[in-house]
Amino acid sequence: MTTHPDLPEAAREHAPAPNQRKFVLAALASYAAALLGIIAFNVTVDPFAIAGTGLFSTAVESDRGAKLTLMEELTTGPEILILGSSRARLAQPDQLKRLTGHSAFNAAVGGGTAADAWVMTRFLSDRFPNQQRGYLWFVDLGVATNGVNPQLAGDRRAQRYLSGRQGRFGLEDVGTYLSSSASSASY
Repeated sequence: MTTHPDLPEAAREHAPAPNQRKFVLAALASYAAALLGIIAFNVTVDPFAIAGTGLFSTAVESDRGAKLTLMEELTTGPEILILGSSRARLAQPDQLKRLTGHSAFNAAVGGGTAADAWVMTRFLSDRFPNQQRGYLWFVDLGVATNGVNPQLAGDRRAQRYLSGRQGRFGLEDVGTYLSSSASSASY
């Protein structure tokens, strides 16, 4: 054991041995390498279409533009707007009409986030500005992201409602791509 003459005797007894320091450094380096490997794999595969690599097909469908096109074709505004991710796409406007007596439009998209809901809401409100409507929003974990899907950011109709980093992969997306759901979707 290496002794340090400038340390008091009690501190020398409790100081970690050089091999303990090497072990801790090796463990931290291994952990960092594993995290970097996971993020590199998930960004390369890009299952949620956030990074925009385009090397593989994504786990989310490109239905944002289709929903905006369908909204453009509406002759009257719906009284209920359905928002959310792919789980919400199962909500049937005809069933809501039968249950509530109000017309509905399903604007839910695969991998839907708060940005998608914002754009769909604003777009429909601008199309039919004097109409009051209710909102049925199916919320899951994906809505809590602050990223903007590149497919949404790339649509000229959506760009006026978005600001900031519009579709660029950033530090705030790292957590999303370190998640087990991203790794599962990538695999």
